[in-house]
Amino acid sequence: MQPTSTTDPADAVPPADLPASLRVRYLNLGDDDVIGASCHYLELADTGIVLDAGMDPEEDGFRALPSFKLLDGRPVEHVIVTHAHHDHLGALPVLVQRFPQARVHVS
Repeated sequence: MQPTSTTDPADAVPPADLPASLRVRYLNLGDDDVIGASCHYLELADTGIVLDAGMDPEEDGFRALPSFKLLDGRPVEHVIVTHAHHDHLGALPVLVQRFPQARVHVS
C-alpha cells in the first residue's frame, strides 16, 4: 500500500482498503481547553486504551469527571496514567469501577 500524500493534513482521508488492524479512533473525554479532567480514549484495532483519568479541580461531584459514558459499548483493556496529578488520575477509582477488567499502567 502506498502512503497517501496531501499538502493539507486536514484533507487526508484514510484509504478505503485500510485494514481494521491499522485504524485508530480517538475520543477526548475530558476538558480540552483548560487544565483539568485530562482523559483520552484510543481504540487501536479492537483494543481500547484510556490515557489519563483526571478530574476537573474547578468542579464538584460528577461534573468533575470525564465523559465516561462515551465509552459505553467500547472496549477498555488498558488505562495509562501519565503522572500523579489530580487532573490526570483523580477519576481513576470511578473508571476502574466501571471497567474492572482494565489493566492500569502508571509511571
